[in-house]
Amino acid sequence: MFNTLRRIAGFLILAAASACTTRPAPSGTPIDRPDALASFEQVWLLVEETDVDPAHEGVDWQAVRQEFRPRAAACRTQEELRQVLSDMLARLGRSHYGILPEGSSVQRASVDGDATLGLELRVIEDRVVVTGVERDGPAASAGIRVGWIVETVKGGDAMAGVPSASELGPMARYARDASAQSLDAGASNAAELWVLVDEAGDRHERSLRRAPRPGTPTQIGLLRSFQARCDDRWLGPDELRHAGLPADLRIGLIRFNVWMPTIAADIDAAVDRHRGDQGVILDLRGNPGGVGAMAMGVAGHFLEQEDSLGTMRTRDAALEFKANPRRSTADGRTVEPFAGPLVILVDPLSASTSEIFAAGLQGLGRARVIGRTSAGAALPAQMRELPSGDGLLFAFADFTRPDGRRIEGEGVVPDQVTGTDLAVWRAGGDPDLMAAARWIGASDRSARPTS
Repeated sequence: MFNTLRRIAGFLILAAASACTTRPAPSGTPIDRPDALASFEQVWLLVEETDVDPAHEGVDWQAVRQEFRPRAAACRTQEELRQVLSDMLARLGRSHYGILPEGSSVQRASVDGDATLGLELRVIEDRVVVTGVERDGPAASAGIRVGWIVETVKGGDAMAGVPSASELGPMARYARDASAQSLDAGASNAAELWVLVDEAGDRHERSLRRAPRPGTPTQIGLLRSFQARCDDRWLGPDELRHAGLPADLRIGLIRFNVWMPTIAADIDAAVDRHRGDQGVILDLRGNPGGVGAMAMGVAGHFLEQEDSLGTMRTRDAALEFKANPRRSTADGRTVEPFAGPLVILVDPLSASTSEIFAAGLQGLGRARVIGRTSAGAALPAQMRELPSGDGLLFAFADFTRPDGRRIEGEGVVPDQVTGTDLAVWRAGGDPDLMAAARWIGASDRSARPTS
């Protein structure tokens, strides 16, 4: 069992797949009653047999079966069955339980249509706010800036599709910001009219066309292909001056959007480029997770001795996530782990492996966490294709920090909460990034580390 756990540790699946809000089921693809019932039984049984808590945290799973089985038997379309199964899984009140629409067709989906305007969008004070603009992206070319409020998209209220607080389930923080961020994604070259309001209250109309999302095509299990990407740079003189710091301070910023082996070498190379910096910021905002075992490897770049990020537990066994110091580069050079000030940025779209990594280094006192409380969705999960053709995402384990506390349902609470005030975003700059830079600049450990 221990060897099985060690193998499965590489598959801490994205929380994004289970964060979707349910919607009324339309008429659609016909499904035979035997397939509907077989899918229902498989979903119910997998939860019954694999949930790390046999008592399902107080949910009477036998009673749930009696309630939902007749509804599944009455389904005549895949869409109806999908809704019934989603409603049943929602009774568990936890992340990483969900139905992946379209089954095997999801596995074959290409990256076509996965295009971007280069915008980071979050809900701040009940407004959809631009919290990031990618350099050289369509939005940047259109003059859109951080702090602008998105008023309408294609003539519709930008907040119309964002669930209200009363509608949110166990992944409340994640669901709200995910709905806002989804406005950025769409098909390439499809023009959309956006109306935004700047910091002075002036309205700006922009006709925007998306560009293909940069990155390396990546796929895992039944999830559709997506673009994995790692970027790094040094904070520029203007950013440092805005933070009240000397313009020659060397602070590295490393950001990657998902934990996938396809970009592991890129992450390692980014750390190598910043080993001599006076501080490093790891930006995990918007990163929904991925391959759990990668957290141990990346943590090794910043730890001087072997240490634990926490423990994954199934019903039968436990596996500690041990991180070992990384003392050599890919090209064989001997190095020491980065010993300077380290900041990790998180927000409500930081989930799963991102939370395990941030909570682990925070608990060890190795990193300062800045931003807004993360999703609270850290259950190791797997995927299984159903007779209906859809896929099932289901949790098979739990994860606890080194001190035994859970991340699930709680999230990673920042050491310093930033970015909750709209006025701060509208004043210009990125308040999370500025707070991180100021902490590094003020740290008594900010002397340049030797490499």
